[in-house]
Amino acid sequence: MIPLYSALHHIPVTIIGMDHMTFQLFISALSPGIDFEPGPHLQASIFASTRDKLVRLANSHVSTLDDVPKFHLKSRRVWVRITDPSSPHRTLDAEALAALSV
Repeated sequence: MIPLYSALHHIPVTIIGMDHMTFQLFISALSPGIDFEPGPHLQASIFASTRDKLVRLANSHVSTLDDVPKFHLKSRRVWVRITDPSSPHRTLDAEALAALSV
């Protein structure tokens, strides 16, 4: 049962590419806990829900809003990874799949 309970914490990520203007609007819509709070200038329709949470920015993990200004973005597109904790979908690793097949 332990692998199945561990799978509850493996939330799939969605990867979104944005231009720098959209990225700045996205950052302004983040709470200190890096949860997405849509505002009037950023459409929530590109996100799964308003409970999305930023987990990666470019190639680095992000845990607080204070981590975001540390990144120097060089390319035209900014790639962010977000999760939706309210989603019913989870990622199963090999150990969880083996527990299900027993």
